[in-house]
Amino acid sequence: MPAIKVKVKQTVLVMDLPKSVDALVAKVRNYALNVKNNPLLFSTLTPIYSVVNTACQTLVDAELAFKNGTGLSGPRDEAEIAVRNLGNNWGSQVQVMVRNTVGLDAQNTLIQAFGGRAKVNGVFNKPLFSGVNTSAGAVTLKKRKIPGGTNEYMISYDAGLTWSMLFATHLNEIPVSGLALKSSPLFRTRSTVGLVQGGWIMIEVYIEK
Repeated sequence: MPAIKVKVKQTVLVMDLPKSVDALVAKVRNYALNVKNNPLLFSTLTPIYSVVNTACQTLVDAELAFKNGTGLSGPRDEAEIAVRNLGNNWGSQVQVMVRNTVGLDAQNTLIQAFGGRAKVNGVFNKPLFSGVNTSAGAVTLKKRKIPGGTNEYMISYDAGLTWSMLFATHLNEIPVSGLALKSSPLFRTRSTVGLVQGGWIMIEVYIEK
């Protein structure tokens, strides 16, 4: 009898680091904000998020100086390489954490809490938390159901500096209205089951309607 081949499901973190400097800074700053939001979950990551934020600001300054003609391309290029290396370094550490995490759902949660995308055997997983600008000034938030969980939903209008509570509910789909046109609020959610709190998962939604 031929041996039965069992296909092992492997979850991989996809970083998606952009090529442009502005998009790269925005992406890595998003990772840093997620790490700051989940200090216990990402307590082992090195360097700490403030170091990454400082590197991002150095790149922003170097890029501006280069565009204004007051700086050279060399420092800008060095700053860009530093930010990419920091982002990829974090990504490698998170991938190790994923490998040491039991269960596909838990692995997917860890990756989205970091701000990345999860692939299982080459196929992207459906996000655990998403938001869509469904109508004028309104967003519908959807979260995967956690059995027995109470979901907290929060919003930030200042890039994650401060957060305001929206709802604490068992619902997994909620509407949010009154959002300004062309704004980009951040939303975050976590589930609590009994005395166990999950990590925050954060998304940004551009209000185009």
